[in-house]
Amino acid sequence: MKLSQIFNEMAWATGSPHPEFSPEMIEQTKQWFLTKSSATTPIEGGKFTIVQKSGSYGLVRARDQELLGWVLLDQKKRLFQQFVYPLVNIQILPRYRNTIAILVLINAIRSIADHPIYVDDPIFQDGQSLLNAISKRGGIAKVFTVDKKTGTKTPYSSTDLNLESDVGILLEQSFIKLSHRDVFPGGSREVVLELFAGYTSELE
Repeated sequence: MKLSQIFNEMAWATGSPHPEFSPEMIEQTKQWFLTKSSATTPIEGGKFTIVQKSGSYGLVRARDQELLGWVLLDQKKRLFQQFVYPLVNIQILPRYRNTIAILVLINAIRSIADHPIYVDDPIFQDGQSLLNAISKRGGIAKVFTVDKKTGTKTPYSSTDLNLESDVGILLEQSFIKLSHRDVFPGGSREVVLELFAGYTSELE
């Protein structure tokens, strides 16, 4: 079972397009992410890991393998004369909401993903607040509003999203490195950068 299937099952069971996952479903999702077939990328000095599997990205705390949240993307599509990954769902577990967790997760994904993320409407809880926060941070991916009819891109404004849904949002790719290689006489080592130093203590 893929995360998309788990998500669809929850949406069907609750009748909500943005279901709140039960503890049992959260545990099922965690086990799905942490199987041996998953690719992992250490972030934030190795304190956390991004687990990538089948278009899904989980934010996992390294010390206890706690799943803090995830992003589910659709398959790559060509829109507005470029390839994008449509966003299906973002979930941050309740105890980690209103923390830096969502920005840590989005920043890492934008460095890992090879194309922009496309948001067709505010499909995740507190989505507009997240977009506002991302757009104000220079180190996070740039945020653009795109006209669905013309493909015209303009810098994102908090007033852009509306019920008519005539625009979408593009989270452009971030080229900030998650790690770098130190070279020294006789060898080298990979150093995982801590991009949110001083802000992640509430998650540790």
